[in-house]
Amino acid sequence: MRYDFKLNPLDILVGVVTFLLLFAYIAIYKNGVAGFPTLDDNANILSNYMVMDAKFTWSGLVSAANSFNDISGQMGLPYRPISYLSFALNSIFFDDVIASIKAVNIVIHLANGILVFCLGVQLLRLPLFLNPPVNPDVRFSRAAYALALIAAFGWLFHPLMVSSVLYAVQRMTLLSAFFSLITINLFVYYRISLATRGTGYWAVFFSVLSGTVLAFFSKENGILTPLFCGVIELCRFRNQFSSRVPDYLRKLANLLLIACPAVIIVWLSIRFYYSYDIVSPNRNFSVLERFLTQFRVLSDYVQWILLPSNQDLVFIYDNYQPGRGLFEPVQTFFHLVIWCSLIVFSFALVKLQKFAWVAFAILWFVSGHLIESSVIPLELVFEHRNYMPYVGLFIGGCGAVCGLLEKTESRHSVVAGRVVIAGMLVVLVAYPAVKTYERVQYWSSEESLVTHWMRTNSLSPRLWEEVANYAYKNKNADAAYNALESARKLKPGEEGYGYMQLGLLCSFSPDAIEEANLKIQETIASVRALPTTSYSKKQFINLIRVCDNQAFIERIEPLLVAVAEEKQLAAQTIALANLLLATVRLNQGDSDAVDKYLADAKKTGSSISDLVSIDQSEGRWRLSLNIR
Repeated sequence: MRYDFKLNPLDILVGVVTFLLLFAYIAIYKNGVAGFPTLDDNANILSNYMVMDAKFTWSGLVSAANSFNDISGQMGLPYRPISYLSFALNSIFFDDVIASIKAVNIVIHLANGILVFCLGVQLLRLPLFLNPPVNPDVRFSRAAYALALIAAFGWLFHPLMVSSVLYAVQRMTLLSAFFSLITINLFVYYRISLATRGTGYWAVFFSVLSGTVLAFFSKENGILTPLFCGVIELCRFRNQFSSRVPDYLRKLANLLLIACPAVIIVWLSIRFYYSYDIVSPNRNFSVLERFLTQFRVLSDYVQWILLPSNQDLVFIYDNYQPGRGLFEPVQTFFHLVIWCSLIVFSFALVKLQKFAWVAFAILWFVSGHLIESSVIPLELVFEHRNYMPYVGLFIGGCGAVCGLLEKTESRHSVVAGRVVIAGMLVVLVAYPAVKTYERVQYWSSEESLVTHWMRTNSLSPRLWEEVANYAYKNKNADAAYNALESARKLKPGEEGYGYMQLGLLCSFSPDAIEEANLKIQETIASVRALPTTSYSKKQFINLIRVCDNQAFIERIEPLLVAVAEEKQLAAQTIALANLLLATVRLNQGDSDAVDKYLADAKKTGSSISDLVSIDQSEGRWRLSLNIR
């Protein structure tokens, strides 16, 4: 069923609906432009002085782009320089950095939605060019246009996308997807040229190469861009080239199609082989346990797209239970069988050249999760990991409907097709848009977001940490302390919450500290472990940063002694403990002990001059910590 393009009332209606949906998008998301940080926003943006203090000069922008490497000491390739550069530009040109980042994120998400529409149009109109090839200037059908629009707006309005857009640091995900989608669109455009006119081979190669580099330097997931192109080649083009394309170029294309996923899979397999039984200090699961758990997680991701619920999309999933074996729980085995069967089934469909859109949706989704949902020991669940994988599910689903409509010719079938499209508009766009509006309202203020989390996810330790942060910012020390106590009960092995409680107590006035003396002693006594996890190390350093009250430092002396004597801790952590002990001894007039602690601090290899400066005022010695 192919149409000649002539403007009629139906085209006008589609145009009006498109305009209204764009207006609705802006109206929905504008309430989410709020200037409060969430989770990693602090570490990556607000506490990143190279970003926050960046100047609009070449050296200033370069420093900001490489800020993670400089702060962490990480060597090698620059770490997401394009994303950090974009944060710096927000910092330079806007006073409210977080709010401006969210506003730009909304624009980038809209741009990505337009790119999803362009990709959908190109893929849905492929039958006009292939099987057999026809004039490439033939207008695509209205059905393809309408369904591509539904796929784009369905993806754009899905409530799961809210956290990717309004969680400021996920600019990284949005930018990586932006460059990936541009690259994939260029790949399809030039690949059509190769199939019809036999031109554009080098354009395909260089666009995919350069686009992948840009996507990778926004976020490492960008390395999957060639894999997405491979899925399109496998499911849609099926090795169809113009007779003008030489055989060696066809063979090279097939080689690259196999090589890209092979390299990624081999790298992941090697990583898994050498680390499957390793449990990292800041995780409660091994690499093998994480890998097995991801089969359940993938099923949850699919459920979220089919049945979006703001009660299920809780954003923080640190209390998601990892599997401990193939049958612990038994659901792990069933989900593993289901996903392995789906992958095999997809390749069988490709081989049989049947239901290509089904194979496309499955393979795209699995490919999109190959990095973050496999053997790399990241956290188990995050919503933003579905940002690119959901593109394939929406386009694949709409493509399957488009294929059915293209095979119908009767007038009644045309009417039925319009009814189907109208129904899809309601189910895939209108209903999710309502859910997205509700979710954006939660993100419109920190108070409403924290309240929503407490109502839907009260068993999350990290949630209570966020509650404590919110209470602390609002000068409610008791509420903050009690929230951290709730976190400690939910996760008793994480002593970072105890360090955070101590830091909370010492950050208030000396009078308040005196009143809370009993609570301080109880907290110190209850902290049973030294700062060995990444979170507890961070909170110990935060404790040192805020505790410039000498009376408080003397109270936590037993804790500092234990840290200073533990040789397995990080060098900076031991050095800081020794330096604070030197402060205590300075004020007690014990010069020999001061020399000992300063010498021990130097032995750690940390630069004393970078960490501390010593001053004396009103007869009291003090070490000023230079930690940013």
